[in-house]
Amino acid sequence: LAGAYAEALGEEARAYLSARVPGVTDELIRRFRIGHADGRVLARLPTSGGVTRSLMKTGALKATGAEHLAGCVVFPVTDETDRVVGMYGRRLPDRAGRERSPRHLYLPGPHRGVWNWRGLAGRREAILTEAVIDALALVSLGFDGTIPLYGTNGLTEEHLAVLRTASPEVVYLAFDADEAGDGAADRVAPRLREVL
Repeated sequence: LAGAYAEALGEEARAYLSARVPGVTDELIRRFRIGHADGRVLARLPTSGGVTRSLMKTGALKATGAEHLAGCVVFPVTDETDRVVGMYGRRLPDRAGRERSPRHLYLPGPHRGVWNWRGLAGRREAILTEAVIDALALVSLGFDGTIPLYGTNGLTEEHLAVLRTASPEVVYLAFDADEAGDGAADRVAPRLREVL
């Protein structure tokens, strides 16, 4: 599925990425297998072997056959074996440039995996952001040890395990400077102190 979405990354999605993350490069797009759910994923996948049923089971396809992440730039999320276990979608604006709701989408079910967990290896410092697009922006600026949470309430046990393993000396919280970001920092900081 991640490969099919990567194949679909066309000019519209690339232009959106470049506007949101001015430093994004083709190398970063390939490294993170960034793609686009353009509504035609089934045309890019084999039609045999229960592919449709499998995609419905994961929640990537709705019962109607529509893609759950349709209209989104898609970021695969992997586990410690580098297996794709989740996906984050950032919805593209409409033709008039207006944001569409919801802007942030994940596959249904519990959040699994940590985007860019490999980026923490050997780093003295780690940075946590609220969302994948924020983490990508920092990675594009050279801060490779950046991982996103699943929103302001999205610190998972997998995040804590990855941080415990990487064992950075310092962890920075790069959350939005608003009430939700401040509240998240107040909740996350004590949990980090317990494991680091």
